[in-house]
Amino acid sequence: KVEKEKVKSTKAKEIENDVIFDQTPDVILNSMLPLYLNSQLLSILFDSQASELSSRMTAMKAATDNAKEVKKKLLRIFHKKRQASITAEIAEISAGALSMEDGDKSAGPPLGLFDNEESASEDFLKELESGSVPDSPQMPDGPEDRGELKNLQKAGLKYTEMM
Repeated sequence: KVEKEKVKSTKAKEIENDVIFDQTPDVILNSMLPLYLNSQLLSILFDSQASELSSRMTAMKAATDNAKEVKKKLLRIFHKKRQASITAEIAEISAGALSMEDGDKSAGPPLGLFDNEESASEDFLKELESGSVPDSPQMPDGPEDRGELKNLQKAGLKYTEMM
């Protein structure tokens, strides 16, 4: 347990005589007070500047982190779109190679020299009216899919049921 002891304050007469003041206490106080106030003001100014710089650093760190996240997100989107375009291009190339390989002319009559969008759409409407265009898309007939698709057909499954 801690207890307080009262100690008598020292009186001016009890101060040792070896300390000598050259000037009176009023002169010392008047010269020290402006220096003390000046040092306190400088300390306050330095603290405020340090606080401002600290908050700027924190804001820049947050902005940098945010920019890194945006960069990652945009790169991910870019890579997905690039991969999708590559996949579409490969699909177009393989579909063209497959159509040239089969020699199948079921896509319709070839366009003539003077055919355009209007004449082709007229031919398409005639095919629709005659019923020669199927209601559902035809099954792909690629070289790697032929055996597997024929096995599925034998089992009674349709191409659309696999999707």
